Amino acid sequence: MIALRTASRSALAAGLLATVVGLSETPARAAEGDIVFARAQDADALDVARVSTTISFQVMTQIYETLLNLDDKGKVVGGLASSYTASPDNKTFTFTLRPNIKCHDGSTEGKGVERGTI
Repeated sequence: MIALRTASRSALAAGLLATVVGLSETPARAAEGDIVFARAQDADALDVARVSTTISFQVMTQIYETLLNLDDKGKVVGGLASSYTASPDNKTFTFTLRPNIKCHDGSTEGKGVERGTI
């Protein structure tokens, strides 16, 4: 009984000490304009072509926007593209971009957007 009481007092003292020491430290804060994105794991890549895990995909979708998305029923819906058409042989796709898209360079809606082959 005495050993249990001593152990309880020691645990209580350790807890109080940890609380007091912990409260004296200033919590970390993000710099003005920074965004903090916390995840349970690190992303394995941020290159769209190399993403292989769900965690990486979740991080990537916070950074990049796709031309098309899937809705909750699995139907293809617009992302950056408001619409798209396919050639008869399905080898060429033409995407119509939404208006007022802000690009990585700060320009709007496709200044510098080029034809590309994927």
